[in-house]
Amino acid sequence: MEGHRTDIEAGGTVSAPCIREARVSADGDIRLALKAYQAELRAGRSLLGNQIGERASVVGGQAWAGVLIDLYSAGDENGIRTVLVAGLSPEKEKHMNKLRQQAMRTRTHILHLLEHFYLDKVDVGQIQNLINAATGPKRRLLATYANRLGEMVRIYQQLFAEYQQLQKKIDTENEAAEIRIHHVAHAGVVVRISGCERILDAPIYRR
Repeated sequence: MEGHRTDIEAGGTVSAPCIREARVSADGDIRLALKAYQAELRAGRSLLGNQIGERASVVGGQAWAGVLIDLYSAGDENGIRTVLVAGLSPEKEKHMNKLRQQAMRTRTHILHLLEHFYLDKVDVGQIQNLINAATGPKRRLLATYANRLGEMVRIYQQLFAEYQQLQKKIDTENEAAEIRIHHVAHAGVVVRISGCERILDAPIYRR
């Protein structure tokens, strides 16, 4: 399989001797016999390249597997950047970052609204007292700010709850995540498991 325009998606397992500059995605496993070069590999379960009779390497590009990456080697002697990711999927990571950013923006909005009540945290009783003590246009304006504040707090709580639920699910999935390199991982290889990343600046050989 090779070529920039090669794009393969499978519901089960994909097996190939070589994958070059192509995108291959499988809901199950990707079985690689020899080499993947500057490819984008995405396996819902495992990327397997060190089975019986196989000594596969991933050189350049990016490989992601939901549970296991099992290879003979990764990268090359020239230090080509090769990214190996197990566990947290790019989509979930993107969604997590989006939720985090939305929550931060919402919290900033809440803090700005609290400034109108000279508060640094939500105090419903104090806010109500300030509204009751105000008169005329100021009272109406404070009531408007209070309504906006309530809406922002509800949004923040929803975002935070969704983030926690997703984080709990990811933590459970990541418990089994693993990357195995049986011969050598060269300098330039990026290893990321469950959100923890290490960039190799020297080759690591398994003896």
